[in-house]
Parts: sequence; C-alpha cells; structure tokens
Amino acid sequence: MTESEKLVALRLARNAIESELLKTPLGRLDQLPAVFSERGAVFVTLKTKEGALRGCIGSLIAHKSLYEDITENSISSAFRDPRFPPLNITELPFIKIELSLLHVPVEVVYSSPSELLSKITPFESGLIIKHEEYQATFLPSVWEEIPQKEEFISRLCQKAGLESDFYKSGKLEVYVYKADKFSES
Repeated sequence: MTESEKLVALRLARNAIESELLKTPLGRLDQLPAVFSERGAVFVTLKTKEGALRGCIGSLIAHKSLYEDITENSISSAFRDPRFPPLNITELPFIKIELSLLHVPVEVVYSSPSELLSKITPFESGLIIKHEEYQATFLPSVWEEIPQKEEFISRLCQKAGLESDFYKSGKLEVYVYKADKFSES
C-alpha cells in the first residue's frame, strides 16, 4: 500500500467512526484507489493520546473488500469492543487510529514447544492460536508490550481461555502472519 493509500485508509476509518457517532451517512471518498475494492483483512486499533488501548477489532482472514473491512472494523472497534464502553463524541478528537493490514496466516508445523518457539519471530510474527472452540490472536505490535516468546504465547493462551502453558501440550494449532501497521501522526 502506498503512502497516499495509507492516508486514504486512515481517513476512511476516522470518517466511519465519525459518521456512526453523528448518525450521518458515511461520506463518499471519491475515486478510491483500486486496492480498496480488493479483499483485505484489517485490524483497527484505537488508542488514547496517552497511548492506552481504547478499542481493537479486526479480521484475521480477508473475506470482504478492504473498504468494507476498514469501515466495519473501525465502527466495531469504537463501539463494540466488549472491553470498553462505546466511544463518545468528546473522545474522538483525542483518539489515534492505527491500522494493521494482515497478510495471509501460515500454519506452524512443530513437534515440540522449543521448535514452536523457534519458529516465532518477535516483533514480526502475529500469532493465531486455536484449540477446539478456543481461539485468540496477538498482532505483531503486541511484542512491544510482551517481548519474551514464552510469555507472549503463554498470555495468548490465557487470552483464548486456555491454561498459560497449554502451548506445551502439542495440541495447539498455531498460525503466524505479518501485518503492515500504520497510524495517524
């Protein structure tokens, strides 16, 4: 995605949130670049001016146009993240929007916990874990808060509702992905 397309994506995300707050139709962005009609998976992260998380919702797999995914996940991040109350109009000017465009996840084949850990690249790999009905993900940016591999995957197991050392059982499906992250300045 070019720098100008990134700016369009961020403007689209902010417009979607603002339109939802004001209960107005989403304004058209004339002649969107072609990339917005292609399938895309994006996570929309909202942060306060202090840098605290204020919402984060996204798609792991590209199943709709990037335009739709950005608008829908922006609205969900602002108003439907169960960890936070819905965003209000007074907060909007102080919220910083960050977008992470996800690459296609790749399954990690491993036979031991140490082999699994060796196939994870800190600050580069986002992880998706699955076991039966349990699933969770951490974006690559989470490495900034949890830089140790064992703690990263342990906390991800907990996020999914599993025991923190469940990754040692060999029963965990693990997928890695990369993400292109950019945010408002």
